[in-house]
Amino acid sequence: MKKFLLPVLVTLICTNAISQNDGDLDNTFNSTGIYTYDFGFQDNLTDVKVQADQKILTCGTSLSGAFAGRLIVMRQNTDGTPDLSFNGTGYVLIDSYTESYAYEIRVRDDGKILIAGAVASPVYIFSALVMRLNADGSIDETFGDNGFSEINLTGTDHFAYAMQETADNKILIAGSSLDANYNNQPVVFRLNEDGSLDETFGENGAAIIEVTQIDNRFNSLTIQDDGKIVAAGHLSNPLTNDGQFDFDILVARFNEDGSPDVSFSGDGILTDAVSALYTDDIFEVVVTPDGNITVAGYATQADFSFDLIVVQYDDSGERVDTFGDQGVVQLDLANQDVALGMDIQTDGKIVVAGTSGGFFFDNRDVLIIRLETNGAFDNTFNDDGIVLTEVLGYMDEANAVTIQADDKIVVAGKDNNGTQNDALLARYEAESEANGIIHDHNASFSIFPNPATIGNRILVQHTEPVSRIVLQDISGKTIAEFQVNKGTYQATLFIPSTLEAGIYMLRVNNEVQRLV
Repeated sequence: MKKFLLPVLVTLICTNAISQNDGDLDNTFNSTGIYTYDFGFQDNLTDVKVQADQKILTCGTSLSGAFAGRLIVMRQNTDGTPDLSFNGTGYVLIDSYTESYAYEIRVRDDGKILIAGAVASPVYIFSALVMRLNADGSIDETFGDNGFSEINLTGTDHFAYAMQETADNKILIAGSSLDANYNNQPVVFRLNEDGSLDETFGENGAAIIEVTQIDNRFNSLTIQDDGKIVAAGHLSNPLTNDGQFDFDILVARFNEDGSPDVSFSGDGILTDAVSALYTDDIFEVVVTPDGNITVAGYATQADFSFDLIVVQYDDSGERVDTFGDQGVVQLDLANQDVALGMDIQTDGKIVVAGTSGGFFFDNRDVLIIRLETNGAFDNTFNDDGIVLTEVLGYMDEANAVTIQADDKIVVAGKDNNGTQNDALLARYEAESEANGIIHDHNASFSIFPNPATIGNRILVQHTEPVSRIVLQDISGKTIAEFQVNKGTYQATLFIPSTLEAGIYMLRVNNEVQRLV
């Protein structure tokens, strides 16, 4: 029988915290907390996700000796070792194109894997790419053209830097497309589940922001609970008086059909700047549990150094004054501090990953910060909310971050050995406050038996009348809603026998208990 635990007592979540603290490398992960892999030349991981079984998926690019990009996908076991059941090697490498690049990876409910990026034709025209793998790492030939869907509306360069899947299994990708004037336009495309372009979205399948300058794009994408689509990146201004680039923060919100959401910033398009001049760029966008839109990236200073920035906006597009300093968190540790990835813990705290160090080829370290919901640095995370990790003494960076079901933090990126870049994966100890609160002895409701068995019954008892009980997966998606008698203080529930063993959440009224 399949079983999962329903931890209620605080002792169940504290035994690991004695030996290691939040922000420490997790020494149960590949023995050191760090895993690197050399595909032969220059390698870089750009995204990381965790499957329901907590295996870790990453994607990125490996350059050949001729500097041609080759899309890579890797899967690790929960202990950090390569999962050899994945394509027989633990990785997939695509070298059937002139060039191929992967920027984002997502796991479908059926276990299949979507990868977004770009591929080059023999004459080096790039098309946005979505690729689908089966759960075992083989190409899913039922998707697109033998597993690959290429999107190119104009015969010019198109790139997909971000991806989301909608509730009805359609695929949203965001990035850039070159217009007739050779300006890169920020664009969102929508594909049907089979990989074909959904021409009912936007205009002929695309929601495009028209531009007048050369360099503009979306780097990140998310979907709000109401189905609205939020994309973020940068919008280019004319060169400054001294000939420097000047990018502004770009955040756009679209309705589900791809039309601009005019309730956001007046026309659906928000531009903002932290730096008075020069470049502000955004690489990640998330929506916090309170509905605020939070973006992370960097702002260029007058001496051309980079400060990491996290900026928060409300539902209308105004900065949230109570977050950080008038809506902005700014970090200056070194010459270059950049946020490249971001995720939200179950308690709403914000985890940001990137890089910190010197200019150009100087030493840089993996950078992770954790913020309270109001933008203050969380001093329970390595005492000051900041963790720096030096791997080999050269250029190290985290391009993406995700939170496991047990709250541990996983980052993916690259490290450098002085000659070349290798794929980098690292895991850190962490525990959300929600994890501690919902399991302590003062919890308002209890669950019996513990452990529970899928397909059997559990008893839920509450100190207050129960109005609603919902079973959710770890992402917050509702799996089942249980009928309860109005005013009751307890309920007997049947756990669906169709569930796979994994991490679930039981929401009673407005409180949550974690189900493992």
